[in-house]
Formats: sequence, C-alpha cells, structure tokens
Amino acid sequence: MACKLTKVARDFEAATGVTITLITKDPDKVLIETADYAGQELVQDGHPVSSVELTVAPGPNQVNMVFVFEPGTSAGELHEDCGADSHVLRSLAHADPFKSFTIIGKP
Repeated sequence: MACKLTKVARDFEAATGVTITLITKDPDKVLIETADYAGQELVQDGHPVSSVELTVAPGPNQVNMVFVFEPGTSAGELHEDCGADSHVLRSLAHADPFKSFTIIGKP
C-alpha cells in the first residue's frame, strides 16, 4: 500500500479528503495520549491509543500530539500506516513527548 503523505521541508502534504492513519512503531511501549488536527480531537475520552486516523483538510493544518511511554522506554517512532512503504514521520523521545507538524491538503 502506497503512503499518502509526501515530505515537504519539515512537514508533509497529501491530497485533500484522503484518510491517513498515524501509528506508533512499538504500540506496547509508546502510545498517543492526545492528538488534534484541523480543529478535531483524534483521541477520544482520554484513553491513549496506538493509532489515529485523520481526513486531510484543505490547506495547511497542524497536527499536535502528546505521547506517553512505558516506564523504561526512552524513545519511539511515529509512522504513517502504509504497509511495507511505512516511513518515520517523527522520532519520539520521553524527554520531549510533544510533537507537532503540518499537513498541507492539496486539491
């Protein structure tokens, strides 16, 4: 399955309206505690999850995420879920659990 996000500078772009799934590489050790994109909360009811889905909105919109780590885990990775083509979107560190990046929705 081909990835939908394309790297541009420090951020990403994708076709408006496509659904993208973001996942942690090691879901037993790193979870997404909170996430929002284009004014929508992606993690419901405060229950940490290993993946979130979003629909790409038009124009530039920021993804804001906070991660939680199992005790003894100091690092992890955030990926786009696209099978064998999956690639690292952000490296994660226990010392800096907040990550933010922009997805630019293209027509």
